[in-house]
Amino acid sequence: MKIFAFPLSLATVIFLGFQQRWHYTLSGDLINYYYPIARHVWTAGTLIYPPGANLFFLSLPAMSFSIYQVAFICVDIIFLLILLALTKKPIMLGLLILAAGPIILFRFDLLVVTLMVAALVFFQRLRYGLSGFFLGLAVATKIFPIVLLPYLLLVAGRKFGRFLLAFVAAIVLVFLVYAGTTGQSMPAIIANMGFVFSGTVHMESVLGTVLTMVTAFTNPGPHGVSFVAAVWALDPLYYLGHERLFRLLLPVSIAVIYLIIFLRRPRMLDISVCLLLIGTMIAASQLFSPQYMIWLAFLLPLAKNNRVNSILVLAALVCTQLIYPLNYGELIDFFNKGANLHLFLILAARNFLLVAFVWRLVKYELLPILPAKKS
Repeated sequence: MKIFAFPLSLATVIFLGFQQRWHYTLSGDLINYYYPIARHVWTAGTLIYPPGANLFFLSLPAMSFSIYQVAFICVDIIFLLILLALTKKPIMLGLLILAAGPIILFRFDLLVVTLMVAALVFFQRLRYGLSGFFLGLAVATKIFPIVLLPYLLLVAGRKFGRFLLAFVAAIVLVFLVYAGTTGQSMPAIIANMGFVFSGTVHMESVLGTVLTMVTAFTNPGPHGVSFVAAVWALDPLYYLGHERLFRLLLPVSIAVIYLIIFLRRPRMLDISVCLLLIGTMIAASQLFSPQYMIWLAFLLPLAKNNRVNSILVLAALVCTQLIYPLNYGELIDFFNKGANLHLFLILAARNFLLVAFVWRLVKYELLPILPAKKS
């Protein structure tokens, strides 16, 4: 079973990825964003990805879109093989691949997750320099892994200097290589990364689900959604001008988690705490794209076995795939026309599963932690 779990799952998602119902939607980011960057990165105007991601897009052959797409998928398969080598859990990884579906082959998030997993594995092996370097590469490619930085610095103890120096060195290296490759100045690179703190609420977010359900009683719709900054955002009628308050949800949630961590003063790395930080960031964010689940899911094999937590994540992945890419347009119709209630219920179930996963980590992994005794 262990021998066949991973290759069979991988073969299945490759096959599905080229079927019309999956491929038409999933290839959109490659066609509209990644491939154009690979061909015109230094003349394309505003770039919405960090330097590490743009360097990755540039590194692939872009003679034609077909060649680029095949190369992109092949590299994502290599990342999966690296994750298999790092986690050594083929059955769990195979289940995650099936549940997540072909989206894992059409986004660059596997690159970020692979770098993040490598950072945590090296940290467990007390290779703090390598750990910091890989985490820096991950943050230079997509910003979300930075949520782990304070926790890892705390656990590193007296070795935090080596970890932090390598972390900063990796980010500086990526920026310098990117500047040399594209000819852009550092201010231009930072400006093009598009760090925009918007008050919009994505229709797929946990907050979006809560607001939609509350509005069903207080201000019945549908009120519609709009395509804003590459995401489908709820019409302001869903939240009646309270968007400024929503910006506090994410930083306050992360701050509360870190307050508990600091009070407990952990001295050993706990992958469950890393899962909690990333899960909290996803659940409390106003934005939620389907690939965000990849960040959480492929870190799971590093954690200690917990059947309930694994089921929650796998079920959330399946719900996500049912929404995107299989029925995304129909879900938009729910917000615009009030049709397809069942798809909103699937979305609500996914978000409930995510919140339940985060709550279980808080209750059973974070709160019971006792301060470690110094040896």
